[in-house]
Parts: sequence; C-alpha cells; structure tokens
Amino acid sequence: MVIYAMALPERYDVACGAYAFTLMVTLAATGERSTLLLAARAWETLIGGAIGLATALIVLPLRPRRNVRS
Repeated sequence: MVIYAMALPERYDVACGAYAFTLMVTLAATGERSTLLLAARAWETLIGGAIGLATALIVLPLRPRRNVRS
C-alpha cells in the first residue's frame, strides 16, 4: 500500500497494479477464493461495456449526420 500511495500522483497504472496485488494477497491469505464472485464481476463488466458501446454509437455519435437534400 506504500507503493500505491507513492505512485498515485504520477503513475496511476502502477498504483492500480499495486492495489490489485495487495488485494489478491489479502484474499489469498484469508482463504477467500470465489469463482462465482469472479464470474459475477466479469458478467457485470461485459454488461457495462455493452451499454457504454451502445451509448457511444447511438446516443453520442462523434460523426455528424449528413443532410440529404433532394
């Protein structure tokens, strides 16, 4: 957690990696291993990604729509 605190202001990726490592070590030390929890988390991530993609493509497109004149 010291690495997390030191790296957070400048290197967010290193800080997140240090936090995830600490979390995994803590879970392994307490004996908590749940594949059901992992599957639920993956499912929620997939649903969130699909909703974000749909929103980006339908609601907030980056390309302006073309005006078709006859």
